Amino acid sequence: MGVTTNRYKASGCHAPIAPPDAGQGQGYSYQGNAVLTRMLTFSALAIVLAAPAMAQETAPVAQTDTDGGAPGAAQDDAAQDDTNVIVVTARRLRGEIETDVPPIAELDENDIKATGASSIADLVSTLAPASNSARGRGSGQPVFLINGVRVASFREFRSYPPEAIQKVQVLPEQVAQRYGYSPDQRVINFILKENFSSKEVELEYNQPDRGGNSRNEQELTYLRILENSRLNANLEHTGTSLLTESERDIVQEAGTPAGAGLYRSLVSASDDYEATLNWTKPFESNGASLSLNGTFERSDTRALAGYDAVRYLADGTLRALERDGRSDSYSAAATYTSPLGPFQFTGTVDSTLGNSRTFVDLPGGGRARADSDTFALVSKATAQGNVLLLPAGEVGLTLDAGFKYNGIDSTDTRTQTDTELDRSRLSASTTLVVPLTSRREGFADGLGDFSLNLQGGVDRLSDFGTLTEWSAGLNWNPTERLSLQATYIRNQEAPSLTQLGAPQITEFSQPYFDVTTGQTVLVDVLTGGNPNLLAETQNDWKFSVNWRLPTIAESRINVDYVRNRSSDVTASFPQLTPAIEAAFPGRITRAADGTLVAIDARPVTFAETRADRLSIGFFINGAIGSKPDQPEGEGGGRRGGGNPFGRGNDPRPRYFLSLSHNIELNNEILIAPGVPILDQLDGDATASLGLPRNTSQLEAGLFFQGYGVRVSGRYTGSAFVGGSTLPGSTDLFIDDLATVDLRLFANLGEITGKDEGFLKNLRVSLRADNLFDGQRVVRDSTGVIPLRYQPLRLDPNGRYLGIELRKVF
Repeated sequence: MGVTTNRYKASGCHAPIAPPDAGQGQGYSYQGNAVLTRMLTFSALAIVLAAPAMAQETAPVAQTDTDGGAPGAAQDDAAQDDTNVIVVTARRLRGEIETDVPPIAELDENDIKATGASSIADLVSTLAPASNSARGRGSGQPVFLINGVRVASFREFRSYPPEAIQKVQVLPEQVAQRYGYSPDQRVINFILKENFSSKEVELEYNQPDRGGNSRNEQELTYLRILENSRLNANLEHTGTSLLTESERDIVQEAGTPAGAGLYRSLVSASDDYEATLNWTKPFESNGASLSLNGTFERSDTRALAGYDAVRYLADGTLRALERDGRSDSYSAAATYTSPLGPFQFTGTVDSTLGNSRTFVDLPGGGRARADSDTFALVSKATAQGNVLLLPAGEVGLTLDAGFKYNGIDSTDTRTQTDTELDRSRLSASTTLVVPLTSRREGFADGLGDFSLNLQGGVDRLSDFGTLTEWSAGLNWNPTERLSLQATYIRNQEAPSLTQLGAPQITEFSQPYFDVTTGQTVLVDVLTGGNPNLLAETQNDWKFSVNWRLPTIAESRINVDYVRNRSSDVTASFPQLTPAIEAAFPGRITRAADGTLVAIDARPVTFAETRADRLSIGFFINGAIGSKPDQPEGEGGGRRGGGNPFGRGNDPRPRYFLSLSHNIELNNEILIAPGVPILDQLDGDATASLGLPRNTSQLEAGLFFQGYGVRVSGRYTGSAFVGGSTLPGSTDLFIDDLATVDLRLFANLGEITGKDEGFLKNLRVSLRADNLFDGQRVVRDSTGVIPLRYQPLRLDPNGRYLGIELRKVF
């Protein structure tokens, strides 16, 4: 017989409760070897993908809790009772999420080190292939937890150094429901080390290999963790210089005076400043914890919006139309968590006060001024606990209540109007996790582990009435390695406050490609709010399979099929095509000769949208080679059910790979009843670059003895935008694009063996974004690249090179 402690409760019943934080003319000629670029791109990826195949990891026969006594003694005691007994004990980490739904990815501190990340924010971007939601709704940003506890704001910990993290868990959307969120976000849980202290200085410089502009960053960070108390301070500055069209030799539209490229920017100049202070204090008497955050942010920007056509026509003088502005924001947040009877209570509040001022030069002379003051408040209270014991286990309950407030007060001298908007939103929801069968409890264990998720909620908006949402999901774990989920979600969403009432602003002389005439022209574009928008109703199905592979250690495959159906959908004004112009004739202004003059680009409502999507994810991490023997008494056991958490650093080469691929099976839009359905995958695209059927994302890395390499890959498939049968109209054909970002880093102290002095904890990183200088190529029906879609107009930077120095004291 054997004894095994599994990291997931086989009963599949518990809500995830963690301990408290206790060409020419109108064409442009572009030459590029796309085949060579793809060959180089995927050759580089193949080198990284080959690393896991070399991994050989031998699991120890017996392990014990690493915090216990001498492991040899425990094994001897067991042998006295039964020499055939193998004892395997795995201790759950403080703050680790324990749920019936297995994680999509897990990284320990050695895996995190292999990413080369310089902050938690940087680490989150590395986890994007695994943490991006497959549902295709919402902002896509994950729900963030610290030691299993929800936090008020990502600001609270985004500047933490990754060295402070003991483990990271990425969990699927079903887990977000148990923290009071809708199932359109995945969950990232950061488990911090109990004792940690560091002072960090980071300097970074980047620029395109073509030159023209640059970006620099300076950052100071302090962090102290003492058991459950934390203190963090961060100062950061980022500067970006201006890049104009003339510096990229952008071909100008017909009739444009020579030298006009000097007066339109491709990249705005900016200076961004941020100061953050975070403090967390536990209260030992009642197990409660309080976290406070304060942040100040400032952004100064300057851009060129083209030449002054009125002045030029009057006296032949070329003058730039400048746009410059400053925005400040003041943010404060708090999190309070405490035991509350059988529940764990968490309350959060996050507020931001912002103000911005923008000056815009007007054609012919004079300046317009736009001022905006905003205020946002988000509060949320949740109580999680187990409330009822069934034969298959305990029923988990989450109660959630929230309040949101948004206010905007703006003025603009161009429209001579003042805008005052505000919205308050009250919400409440309940989530139940009901175990149906359980192997652990011996109840219908032949079926595996079944559990049912039920969620219902209501929102009351001050300007939009009452909205409802509900969902139901079934989780089935037929084996410990295989998990299947099916979820139905129905909810209503209101247009945002700015979509309804943002001030209306006209941007003059904006370059725009008119598919109907096949010409790139300068048009006036009206933006702002649309008060006639409707509430959207969403009906979604999501089916998921999560399989932990039996033959490769720490590897998982996750497959999601999502079916989205919506009515009364609010959307940005789409790419202008003949079909869109026919549906919204009042939004388009043309001259007598058919030349496009102006576009009303305020948001619109689509009658229906339908989409079907398949997402496939693969994640693997581990070490290459057998784990070395440790001296007796050092506690080299595994924690968390498979990831090494031994004392000190694992000397073996570490690797990780996270790959996701999305396939758009169907994507259709019904603009209004009686109007033909638009197939976005067959030319009826609403985006300027169409809708690609296939997209992929890769993050991979390898680290050994102080040297590391990290590769980020992006692939966007081909697409096309259909024209019409009218004379001069053209289709647009968008080539696929694969890009690779490469980061090489070296921990100089580890390489030289210096435990003291300046080289200790000093890291040098070299980076090359878009290593093979891939460019998106857009052609019309004749094979010519329209001026609006010149590759360096779409991506002014191309290959981007940088160096980073990071010193931790």
